[in-house]
Amino acid sequence: MPGPIRVLLVDDDAVLLLQLRRRLDRMPGIRCVGVADSGCAAIEKARTLLPDVVLMDIRMPGMDGVTATRTLMAEPRPPKVVAVTALGDDDTFNAAVRAGAVGFILKTASAEELSKAIHKAVAGYNPLDERLISLLLASYQRQLRFEVPALSPKQQELLRHVGQGMRNSEIAERMHLSEATVRTYVSRLLQATGCESRAQLVAFAYRSGLAFD
Repeated sequence: MPGPIRVLLVDDDAVLLLQLRRRLDRMPGIRCVGVADSGCAAIEKARTLLPDVVLMDIRMPGMDGVTATRTLMAEPRPPKVVAVTALGDDDTFNAAVRAGAVGFILKTASAEELSKAIHKAVAGYNPLDERLISLLLASYQRQLRFEVPALSPKQQELLRHVGQGMRNSEIAERMHLSEATVRTYVSRLLQATGCESRAQLVAFAYRSGLAFD
């Protein structure tokens, strides 16, 4: 990508917003182009500033981050939205993914973790905070048994690779397939699992446990 990655920060906590901006201002290759303190403001700023990535607080009064994310995904040039939260509950995670968020990090993420998440989002990966994954898995283990549809061994392998954040080119090399074939297989996997996006496939892989097989 030519030039620095353009990032819009969204959070209703003014102190945290300032802290995040200071962190981003010290990151090479990343430029904070604006801040917003609500979902409505985030949509207005995104339409004007055209950021590459939006770090979106999920729980905000008024229009929350999930609704704002869903609205941004309908824009002609939707940014990559990385959901940011202080919580680790799976309901928030699932809602953000369904809305179109490509990744999920905690508000306590370090500067290095934030930078990696931003770069991964732009590169087409699905950044997920490792601590959040642990919280989600612990939550899922407390739930009733998760029903996984019958998947062929090849579909399970593909789902594992998607869940581990691999791009189509990497999956093609690993599975000895063409990228076109991988795209076709991913489309079929979306239908088989009932997922609507690649980000949902990542969540599905973790929830089913297949990401760790």
